[in-house]
Amino acid sequence: MTLKAIPLKLWTRKDLDTFMKDNLPVDMDPILQGKKAPPAGITKDILWNFAINLLRMVDKQQEDLVKTKSEEGAVVGQDRSEQVLKELEAMRECFANIPDMIQKAINGKEKTDDTGKLLNPSPKKTPQKHTLKLEKVGLEKWKVVKAKVRKTLQSIPVDGTSSNEEDTNLVFKDKSQRDKAEELLKSEFDTSTATLTTKKLNPKVTISDIAGEITTAEEVYSEILRKNEEIKEQVESHQEELKVIFLHKEDRYAVVQMSKKIREIVRKRNDRINLDFQIHIVKDRFHIVQCFKCQRYGHKSDSVMCPRRDSGDPVCTYCAGNHRFKDCQVKKDRKVDSRCCANCKSSRSKIDQLNATTHTANSFQCPFFIMEKERLMSRTAGAEMLKNEYSRKARDFLERRRTH
Repeated sequence: MTLKAIPLKLWTRKDLDTFMKDNLPVDMDPILQGKKAPPAGITKDILWNFAINLLRMVDKQQEDLVKTKSEEGAVVGQDRSEQVLKELEAMRECFANIPDMIQKAINGKEKTDDTGKLLNPSPKKTPQKHTLKLEKVGLEKWKVVKAKVRKTLQSIPVDGTSSNEEDTNLVFKDKSQRDKAEELLKSEFDTSTATLTTKKLNPKVTISDIAGEITTAEEVYSEILRKNEEIKEQVESHQEELKVIFLHKEDRYAVVQMSKKIREIVRKRNDRINLDFQIHIVKDRFHIVQCFKCQRYGHKSDSVMCPRRDSGDPVCTYCAGNHRFKDCQVKKDRKVDSRCCANCKSSRSKIDQLNATTHTANSFQCPFFIMEKERLMSRTAGAEMLKNEYSRKARDFLERRRTH
């Protein structure tokens, strides 16, 4: 193996698949490719995360080696090549021991019988959130009493709040914290409690370049089932969700919501799906909602969360001025240096404020856009690996921008 044959960046799933196929021991390869079940108590996601961490460790060591050798003024090419090969050999040994290493790391208390079956499997915990509702405390009243509630609950952790025109909800991690808060607040407010099971959203994907003969969402649905046997079986035999949200007739793309299991089937097919006489690329879709009045994320202009809902002056997407985007003179004059992100401009972070003039409020480079997309990814089933990859790239980008 030569130095050129070794990828320097192995973060993407495609590169990782290729790398593992070339370098992993034979007995581990079918496990990581999903063709063979992993040992008891070890999920495929755990194996992928473990593999990625090992690859990152090797990549970091390679970078440190180059930096050290460069500082010494030595010729680093051959030395680096030899070191990489040594690291790959060490990594292969680590991969060979992955089942034992993960089994010990996950839970030392779990025991298996001779067949590998867990004797005391850990019960699955359903994620829950515990809420305390302050009745008749709408958004406006909440702004008035917020300081008082903060002082009352100063020793109790609160995970978040949400308000509408009528009530305000406080969210707690566990029931005991919620009950303590209720005891402290019930003399001042009318309260009620609830425990909600948090369910993740089913993933959405975009299917592009759909043939003109397919004219309705129903036809897209029928065509997916007709041309993809695995998906059809999951829908008809296992009642897995598959829903065509809409078909954009002009741009010829469809947005489809599917269960986590069906998404995994499509992912194993290299993100390809058959329709009509063609194979189509499938891309994950995360719909980011942004208010065109205040430019904040997570709500629309008619929401109670919009501070400018009842005022006539919107915030400009391009320059953060008090006018509509289509009336922006800065945009018409193409004054790129005068653009400004309204969210970063009003941020508490000094760094965000300094970088407000590097992008507009609807830019993919905006830290607030990145946070909203990460939040949506966290709420989507099966998007954990995708979110980790996106977060890593976003952090790297923001760090580079701050240092320039």
